[in-house]
Amino acid sequence: VRTSVAAVSSRCIVFETMINVQRAQKVGMEWIMTSQVVTLEVIATIPIDCDFWSEDDGWQGLCKSLSLTVRGTSFEDAKKNMAGELEVYITKLLREHPERSARRIA
Repeated sequence: VRTSVAAVSSRCIVFETMINVQRAQKVGMEWIMTSQVVTLEVIATIPIDCDFWSEDDGWQGLCKSLSLTVRGTSFEDAKKNMAGELEVYITKLLREHPERSARRIA
């Protein structure tokens, strides 16, 4: 079985983003545009191809591109476990390289 597993499941990878909000302020007889930064969380789902197969004692999952493997008692369990492992892997990667991650996100 070949499927695409989202890198996030019930848990989420969260990116902070900043939005420039324009506001108009009346000063005397003129309106002056000012801006305010709003910080909020954006949840990103990243599809990643993974292979899953059944064995005598359950299901195996493999994400070849990231060399991740998981086991599960059922297909759904293995898929859930893969989503969790992908989340851990990607979160760790983003924390190890915060400068590059912020630049790519922007």
